[in-house]
Amino acid sequence: MPAYKYAKHLPRRRWPKRVGIAVVLTLVILVAGASMPPVTTLAAPPGIAAPAVSYDAPLTIRSGGVYVGSWTALTVDTTEAVTIRNAAFKGADGNLLTLGSGANVTVEDSYFEGRRAADNDYRAIWAPEGVGSLTVRNNDFVGIAAIKVQNASGSIRILNNRARDIIGDPANGSRPGYVNGGGYAQFVQLAWLSSPNAEIAWNEVINVPERSRVEDNISLYDAGGASAAAPMRIHDNFVWGAFPLNSTVVQDYSGGGIMLGDGDSGRARHVVVEDNQVVGTTNYGISIVCGTAQIVRNNTVLSSGRQADGQALAAANTGLGLWHPDYCSNSGNTMTDNRVGWVRWENSRWPCAGCRADWWAPDAGANTFANTSIEGEITYASEQAEYQAWVAKSAGQRVGRAAGPLSTTTTGPTSSSTTTTTTGPPASPTTGPTPPPVTTAPPTTAPPVTTTLPPPTTAPPPPSTTVPPPPSAPTIPGWVCVRYPWICARR
Repeated sequence: MPAYKYAKHLPRRRWPKRVGIAVVLTLVILVAGASMPPVTTLAAPPGIAAPAVSYDAPLTIRSGGVYVGSWTALTVDTTEAVTIRNAAFKGADGNLLTLGSGANVTVEDSYFEGRRAADNDYRAIWAPEGVGSLTVRNNDFVGIAAIKVQNASGSIRILNNRARDIIGDPANGSRPGYVNGGGYAQFVQLAWLSSPNAEIAWNEVINVPERSRVEDNISLYDAGGASAAAPMRIHDNFVWGAFPLNSTVVQDYSGGGIMLGDGDSGRARHVVVEDNQVVGTTNYGISIVCGTAQIVRNNTVLSSGRQADGQALAAANTGLGLWHPDYCSNSGNTMTDNRVGWVRWENSRWPCAGCRADWWAPDAGANTFANTSIEGEITYASEQAEYQAWVAKSAGQRVGRAAGPLSTTTTGPTSSSTTTTTTGPPASPTTGPTPPPVTTAPPTTAPPVTTTLPPPTTAPPPPSTTVPPPPSAPTIPGWVCVRYPWICARR
């Protein structure tokens, strides 16, 4: 598809998701600027240890087989079945694992780590021209946007992975645009595709303020399942944290937990999102913006609106979102039986300190919407308790890569049916083609109270529209790039 067809579906970068969100459920703190509450200390999520390996020069895989090793970058340039197992990737310039058109790849028990480089947004796994099939399971991702697939119709399965501190900005903050420096980074983004029986499940994603720059943790941009009988399923994931830089100050932030229908040209449909835990993701927990036949049910969505040290998140907004901008429609979707407790704090946009803002659903009338507010005060300890609930829930799963050292030896195809690996130059970095999403839990001990709220009647002032001028279009041989943030496609 030509690049201009990509671009015509992209809305202006703005923040209508915030407009009109002024619903107050419970006044928890009566005085604005009240002293920060103490934080109850529970077991912290474990970090992810880096393997003690050296990293080889970039490699291009041109034949099928099983590959084990450690590289600064890897490109798969074959449609034969490739398995990358017990591998490690670490690099500063370009994507770590690039998949060519029609690739059939399994990535398992591997480690991916990003290193900051000026003016460079990149992914751990990047498939710009579609895949025949992709399975990513039992891997670790540290300090990098993990997975992006676009223009695909094949099977996609992203299972049992761990991620820490998704980063979407260069180290020196020199790129203008997204929250004072950086690009649009996600744990997973699927764009411009309909994938039969796609699955994103049993992943653990944890971001820490000022160490991470994620936008949507899981993003579907004009993407969905193949049909009602073969939907895309997003289930049993744990997502904790989404923050802008200077998260106690910056109020204009589009990131959050799980985003559906972010752009729609007929593919934002046939998605089921269920049994996830979305915690402390600042701007929103789960949101449907465009599309139809999308189901969000039985999820826990919770945020105290605070960091671990008790400071308030300036961009805290709403737990569930159900609305549409002027370039698409939102109808025939279902948002039911979700348990929600979301707190935001007073700032220049919101006049209420410690208010509950469990959902904003101006499109409830065109959809099915019936959810439950979690009763009682939502604190940072509630978020910590939700993590412990996830640990218990996932005890029967192996999340992340297997313990033990990684091999330091690069091996080619181990299947006798494959040919010898050919080593070639790495693929040119493809850091441009990132569609800019338009962006729009933790049981407590108290029993839930079911509440259905009317849509808000007042609108806060719109965010500033002043943005720095965009940089020059990236020059990528064989690609054409249009519109900033740059959307690129092969000529």
